[in-house]
Amino acid sequence: MHNSLHVLSAPVVTVVNNFGHKIFTKMLKKNRIVATSGVVLVLIILSVLKVVVNWPTQLYIFFVATFLFISVVFWFWKQPAKVGGKQIALWLNAWLLPAGLFLAVLYHVDRAGWNWHRITGYDVTISEDFTEEATFSIEMFLQKHSAFKRAADNSNIVYLSRGTYHVSETIVIPGGIDLRIEPGVTLKFSAGCSLISYGSITAIGTESAPIRFAASNPFFKWGSIGVVKAGPSRFHHVHFEHGRWATVNNINFVAGLTLFDTDVELKNCRFENMFGKDAVNVRNANAVVAENIFKNAYKDGIDMDGGSGVIRDNKFINCQDEGIDLSENHGIQVFGNSVKDAFGGRIAADNELEEVRAGNELSHLVYQ
Repeated sequence: MHNSLHVLSAPVVTVVNNFGHKIFTKMLKKNRIVATSGVVLVLIILSVLKVVVNWPTQLYIFFVATFLFISVVFWFWKQPAKVGGKQIALWLNAWLLPAGLFLAVLYHVDRAGWNWHRITGYDVTISEDFTEEATFSIEMFLQKHSAFKRAADNSNIVYLSRGTYHVSETIVIPGGIDLRIEPGVTLKFSAGCSLISYGSITAIGTESAPIRFAASNPFFKWGSIGVVKAGPSRFHHVHFEHGRWATVNNINFVAGLTLFDTDVELKNCRFENMFGKDAVNVRNANAVVAENIFKNAYKDGIDMDGGSGVIRDNKFINCQDEGIDLSENHGIQVFGNSVKDAFGGRIAADNELEEVRAGNELSHLVYQ
């Protein structure tokens, strides 16, 4: 009797299982259709927002990529048994919250904004306000920045002696104080940190003991060396690496080395892997720029806005915009430079462009 019941129940169980499987398969198929429709709808909304709000392509790609990844995991791997308002809300939150949190953390951690720029397309940095420090006395400055020492004659000169220094916050040198940097000094900047001076900077390294301005971590770029309305500054045998740009005291220091109304002599320096709007930017000043190397600049190698001077015997290699960009260049001599890039060597000038180009060697960059 028991065996008979077992024999009779087996077909019934099979029928029930087959029926349940068909029902579940239909539900799953229906859920996937609904999910796919939802995915397509959100992608359309993102595309409309890109056009209406004028999102950069990078930000659009970031949102689309993260959305598709979360959608595949949520709908086609986890396979929820049903689709309702709760599941849709969970799905969208699983995308928006981590994506938004990632962008917020990146913005505050990557203070120079290079990785933020690559992911979102917005070229910004975090603005810093040190207006009070710009008026410090020399005693107040030295009290805050103990790595600097005062010159022996008690003049308004501070200096950095040979060694490696880690810069964890932007340093502002007040007006009336001049900075001297000795050979063999290395400054390693944390993300977005800068050295801004309202006095002159004299950084004279040697071939065997150059001065270096570099990033503590090359993944996070540092800001700028900026000099504002100061006496003549000199940079010899100085290496700049992984600099970007900065906004300090409402001034945009658009290059790894930026000088406003400050004459400068720049010789035997290297600017390599620079991620600012220029590697060097000089405004309304006399500049002597000779025998330097500019390599792998994100945009211009050197940008001079107004002023006068000489740009000679430099090498510009793989600058993504112009190697040399001159505005109002009536008093600027440019000759003997080598400019190599993927477009045959680019120079821009407001005046006498063809004469400027003729005095320099322009060629295509050959990749090996």
